[in-house]
Parts: sequence; structure tokens; C-alpha cells
Amino acid sequence: MLRSVVQPFLLFFNQEVVMESFPLVRERFYPAWVMALAAAAVFGRLLLDGGTAGAFVLWLLGVLMGFSALREAVPRPFRYDSAAAWSLLALGVAAAFYSPAVPAVWALWLGVCALCAYSGGIYMLLRLALPSFLLVVVAPSAGFLYLLLSFPLSRLCTVLTVGMLRISGVDCGFEQAIIFIGGNRVAVTSACSGIELLEAMLLLGWLIVHFEHRTLPVRFAHFLTLLPIVVLSNTLRLVLVILLSLAIGNRAFEEPLHTIFGYGVVICSALLMVGVGRYFRRWERK
Repeated sequence: MLRSVVQPFLLFFNQEVVMESFPLVRERFYPAWVMALAAAAVFGRLLLDGGTAGAFVLWLLGVLMGFSALREAVPRPFRYDSAAAWSLLALGVAAAFYSPAVPAVWALWLGVCALCAYSGGIYMLLRLALPSFLLVVVAPSAGFLYLLLSFPLSRLCTVLTVGMLRISGVDCGFEQAIIFIGGNRVAVTSACSGIELLEAMLLLGWLIVHFEHRTLPVRFAHFLTLLPIVVLSNTLRLVLVILLSLAIGNRAFEEPLHTIFGYGVVICSALLMVGVGRYFRRWERK
């Protein structure tokens, strides 16, 4: 009697037996369906909350990254998959009910990861962890991401710009995110730091690496070079604008030059991404 009661629960924890005995479970909780439901839920929330354009761009980036990760076949589950899935689910439940300081999106992300691990195994969990993080955590918090990265990027671009100007022979200094050149001051604001282009550049960068490479690890490795490339391109823009201002004055900071230099950052970053991709293609061939 006791055996007949306990056996169904033991079978439930044995994922391999479940997949063979109940094929519909695999169809219902297949990782593609998990990601699709998560994407639909986040998209609906963004529509209801009036999400920004950057939030929708990050949502689209998460969908495309998830699509790339799901193109490969799911390997056969092994015995640690269920343990990983239930551990993640327990963490998500604990974060939701016993730790009010943890945002709800983190608990939801852990739940999505648990479903991915249960249906696709640890291998698929590792592939979908970043796309699901972008969908569930980053996209709804795009405004917080903007505030988090704005000042560090401004400060970094300021330091690099002053260094390049000094190499060019221009006497200048800086304090926080303000550059001093003679009696003039140039404030490197959030718009000048490249943060307003970051979401679009992330999407463009992923499209480049997606079509440049065949394997997901190489795509991720190439994608990690995007942020340094954007910072470098934006720093070159600041150097050119400041050098031009020494010749024509404040007109260098006004339209149409401001817009032209902004498009120049996008074009320069895309060209550098394609150029760097050649080295990753050599690595991929090996």
C-alpha cells in the first residue's frame, strides 16, 4: 500500500522516467514554450506599464538570444537535471516569500530557470540563463539599468577622452565627468556617454554576431567585445568634437554636427564589431 502511494512521487523526481512515460510533459514544458510564455508575459507587462523604447529593444534582444540558444537539439537528461530544477525552484519560492528585499522579478527568473532545467536539462539552462535574465529582469527594469550605468560610462569616457587629448598635445584636465580645456568646461552628460545608444547597439551587436558565427559560445565571446567597442567609439567622438570646438567654437556641439557624430558612433561600432569578428571566425574554424 505504502509502495503504491510513494512510487508516483519517486517517478516524478526521476525526469528520465517521466519523459519516457509521459511524453506530453516534454511537449508542455519544453524550453521553447517556457521562453515563449515568459516573453509574452513580459511583453504584456511592458505594454500595460508604458515601457520605453529601450525596454522593448532589450525584450527583443532577449527573444533573439533565446532563439539562438534553442536552435540546437536538447541533449538527453541526466540524473542531476531534476535536482538543479528543484533547487532553483526552492530558491525562487524562498526569495518570493521569505525575503521581501529581493525584487519579485528575481524570484520569477529563478522559476523560469527551474522550468528550463526541468524540461531541457542543465545544458539548456546554461544556454537560456542569460536570455531569460534579459527578458524577465533587465527589460522591465530598463530605467534602473540606465541610472546604474549612466555615471560610470560618463566617467570612463571622460578619463579616456582626456588621455587621448593629452596624447594629441591638448592641455586639459577633468573632475568627475567634466573636462577642463583652458577657460572652457565640457560636461560629459548621459547623452554624451553613449548610454542612450546602448540598447540599440546591444541589439545590433547581437545581430552581427548571430550572422557572423555558427556556434553559440563564439557568438557570446564576440558579443562581450561590444561594450568596450561602444566606449571606444564614443570616446573617439568626444575627442573629435572637442578638437573641432577649438577651431569653430560651440557650433561643434550643435546640430547638425551633434546628430552626424551620433550616427558616426553607430557606424564605427558596427564596423569594429565586424572587424573583430574575423579573429573569432579563425578561432571557430579551429
